Amino acid sequence: MYPITLGSQRQWLLRCQRCLSCSPDGSFSEQALHEFYASDYFEGAEWQVQKNRLLAADYIQKADACGLLTPGLRYLEIGASYGHFADACHRRTHSTVDVIELSRDCRRYIESRFSGIRILGATLDDVPSDRVYDRILCFHVIEHVPLVRLFLSQVAAHLAPGGRLLIVTPNAAARSFLRNGARWGWSCTNQHCTFLSPFIPDSFFQSAGFDVLARRSVRPAPIHTPSSVLLVIEEGLRRLDRLHNESLSARTFCAKVAWRVLAGLRPQFQQNNPEATLLRIERFFHRFQGANHRDELLLLLAKRPCQTTSDTAA
Repeated sequence: MYPITLGSQRQWLLRCQRCLSCSPDGSFSEQALHEFYASDYFEGAEWQVQKNRLLAADYIQKADACGLLTPGLRYLEIGASYGHFADACHRRTHSTVDVIELSRDCRRYIESRFSGIRILGATLDDVPSDRVYDRILCFHVIEHVPLVRLFLSQVAAHLAPGGRLLIVTPNAAARSFLRNGARWGWSCTNQHCTFLSPFIPDSFFQSAGFDVLARRSVRPAPIHTPSSVLLVIEEGLRRLDRLHNESLSARTFCAKVAWRVLAGLRPQFQQNNPEATLLRIERFFHRFQGANHRDELLLLLAKRPCQTTSDTAA
């Protein structure tokens, strides 16, 4: 489809014509992944913190709709970012929530603000081998993972039999991705290397130790809506000046009106205050929820029961 890079490493993103999922043609080294996400991915900017706070409310709704927020259970969030979902989960369930997060800045932020969250480290390797959970949650993590089957197997090792894994990730079968390719808001060619689709066969997950309970194409949070709409706005703003001197044919007249409307929206996306910009974009996209292409994929998986000796013999 298009090249993807991580630091100095470069691969091509390939799409499966059968299930529409996408993955790299090779693997990025663990060292490159760790170095990038530990130092470059989150910088502690206020807009990043506020975006995570806004996303947490959406993630809580999705986890709740899947029946995952039950008091007294053991929770692990992988890729906790600035910890707002884990904190909301802790307050909702009155349970201590364990988290792992590669970014040092994010871990420091969580440690300084949220007492109900226990930071285990940067990766799954930092989770004690004997520690198991009833619920593991991954919000927009899978798209950063080059070897998904291996990752799922590692997650399964920390889930109790029957435990639930919730994955929310960009949807490889979204119409906006099929149409825009590398220009899709979630393509992020310097970060995202894997896109799952709702058409992946169950056997893929079963081989990693999971049964599929639900797979849904859902609408992302307004603040997380991919920038396919923004691409249209930006293109319109670029064309606005070129249209001024054209003849007023009917088509040109309609185009001028449309681009002038877009130009009127320009201030909403060009504010110096990052938090104000974020909130303006959120309110703006709320108006488009009905027309939103379901760009997000929700997967609810259950850890398969461990086979007994008699089962194996049979």
